[in-house]
Amino acid sequence: MIALDRTTIAVLRAHRSGQLAEADAYGGRYRDSYVFTNRNGDPISPGWLTHIFQRLIAAHGVPPIRLRDLRYGAATLALAAGVELKVV
Repeated sequence: MIALDRTTIAVLRAHRSGQLAEADAYGGRYRDSYVFTNRNGDPISPGWLTHIFQRLIAAHGVPPIRLRDLRYGAATLALAAGVELKVV
């Protein structure tokens, strides 16, 4: 079980609505089993995500970081805010 705030739930519901619209447009060949997919429902390749992330970093002048660094940063901020290590 994962606890989510109302904003995240709203975003995920909107995302799901978009996926259902894509599934209708794609037809019976849509794979409906993942949260983040390409247009036919197949899972997004991790390499593609990394590529897009690096393009966004370069386009916005952010110092070079890896996608996984965001996870480490979020954990550091949570610990600094007093969240228990077990929860983080």
